[in-house]
Amino acid sequence: MYSAMHLCAWTCFSDHVSGNMPIKNYEKILLKIKNSPIFKNTYYNIKDQSKIFHLHRVKMSFRSKPRKRQWAGFFIGGYITVVMSIVGFSGLFESFVQKGPMNTGHETLECKECHLTAPGTFRQQVQASLKYALNVRETKPYLGHLPVKNQVCLDCHDRPEDRHPVFRFIEPRFAKAREKIQPHSCLSCHMEHMGRRVTIEPDYCMHCHAKLSLKKDPLDIAHHTLIEEKKWNTCLRCHDFHGNHIFDTATHTSKMIAEFKVMDYFQGAPSPYSSEKRYEAKKQKE
Repeated sequence: MYSAMHLCAWTCFSDHVSGNMPIKNYEKILLKIKNSPIFKNTYYNIKDQSKIFHLHRVKMSFRSKPRKRQWAGFFIGGYITVVMSIVGFSGLFESFVQKGPMNTGHETLECKECHLTAPGTFRQQVQASLKYALNVRETKPYLGHLPVKNQVCLDCHDRPEDRHPVFRFIEPRFAKAREKIQPHSCLSCHMEHMGRRVTIEPDYCMHCHAKLSLKKDPLDIAHHTLIEEKKWNTCLRCHDFHGNHIFDTATHTSKMIAEFKVMDYFQGAPSPYSSEKRYEAKKQKE
């Protein structure tokens, strides 16, 4: 193994022997090679102007310092490769890269269920990213995986009779609500890797129902009264947001579900509404 200095010195000597280099600095370059730790028994002979040079490279032993460093690099690299292979194939790698615990009901899902592979090879993805950075490409490419969008959630949670489907909030009348809480995105209320069922505050109804008024109000205290008093914490004590649970809606405030039970449900506890559902979420994507 030659260092840059040794290679440079040896090149200079080769040029010198072939007559392409003046004799200036001849002794200085020779001294560098002669004192090199990787050369031994170096000798030279100058006869008049013939400039004859002989150099013998020593074979490095296993115990030499350069060789020890080389073997240490091989050992460390091999060790890291073996460990990463074991972790990768055993599935432990997923727990290392997760941002947090899976949400309620998603504990058995694998990463690939939601994080779909981006199209193209890694080289193509890098090239597309560079083109996008240089304004040569209009659409933004993705490296590794695609972002998780609504359709990924709806593949398992699509319900024909959902009271608040995400596509409804794309309508112009919900523009202000979109600015505040982004209800048109599943992740605005169900941010993954939080270890919960619902990740938004329970007063979100105020962003769309602030002007609600019912002609024949079935509740003993009118809805508009509760709204005027800003009791937004009472909404979910009577109403299931997506309407998937089968139960009778309370018509009297004394029959409302306790607020702490709703909050526990947000955190992952069993449903306070009912154990019966109209539609069950798919356990695995088809």
